[in-house]
Amino acid sequence: MVDHFGEEAEEVIKRFLKNGARDWAAGAAQADIRANNRNDIQGLMNFLWEPLRQEGFEFTYDRNERGCQLKVTRCPVAEIAKGLKLEKWGFIFYCMGDESICEGYNPAIALKRTKMLMDGDEYCDHFYYYQQHPKDT
Repeated sequence: MVDHFGEEAEEVIKRFLKNGARDWAAGAAQADIRANNRNDIQGLMNFLWEPLRQEGFEFTYDRNERGCQLKVTRCPVAEIAKGLKLEKWGFIFYCMGDESICEGYNPAIALKRTKMLMDGDEYCDHFYYYQQHPKDT
């Protein structure tokens, strides 16, 4: 599409995917709240990450007073993207929406990431934290 329609097509795709990720996570947060679960960082881990273990993702995470540090050591999506030499699109279609997911699930939750398997790093280091004090989350 980008080859045919130009760089604007890439921006349209990115915007569409970010909005979709935000809306999907907002729906999950509402379902958690209706089920009397909190849409806090642990709720995000339960909703977003725990189901991925069954899909072959390998990770650990540690909670502390500042937030939750996640270390992903295996990502099947990154493996496929690398095998196809499509890391840029793997990032756009899979990794890029992570911040939007936080925003949709709970706007007080933020994400910091400095390493990514998709970029060739040995692991992804997602750190989820509250950018403001959580209120009734």
